[in-house]
Amino acid sequence: MKLLVVEDEHSLARLMYLELEHAGFSVDVVHSGHDALRYFAEHHYDCILLDVMLPDLSGFEICRRIRLQASVPILMVTARGQTPDIVAGLELGGDDYIVKPLSLSALEFRLLEHFVRNQKLVQSREALLEHVWGIDFRGESNMVDVSVGRLRRKLRQAGSDVDIETIRGVGYVLRDE
Repeated sequence: MKLLVVEDEHSLARLMYLELEHAGFSVDVVHSGHDALRYFAEHHYDCILLDVMLPDLSGFEICRRIRLQASVPILMVTARGQTPDIVAGLELGGDDYIVKPLSLSALEFRLLEHFVRNQKLVQSREALLEHVWGIDFRGESNMVDVSVGRLRRKLRQAGSDVDIETIRGVGYVLRDE
């Protein structure tokens, strides 16, 4: 899976790069809006992590321009956490809006990405183990339950407008609140 990280704060961009690469993603990092649009035009990305406050173009403008061309998942990752900013980011086509500081582990990020890609589709524990953890597991394990619980808490703490709903006896589904 190939990701584009658009982040002008070099130390955070480096941390995101290292964590995502360690998790098995192929990652390109750019530090400006113009570079983001150029990379997007030249490469195929499965997901974009987009800061809002960039030195040249705003992340809102980048999101708007990308949405005119493609439906690639866009996660707005920014320190701008006021309600008007969140609404603007989502209305312009962002799939989710995560307020910094980031507190997601690589596993939680993969889990969130899987839910975003399969939004409104119920995901069984077995499917999550296979697609997120990369293991075919049959039997009892609370590994998925614990990880989903942590991700759910972090999304709520970040003020996200989505929730991971438990479908008793079946699995989980990502829903807009």
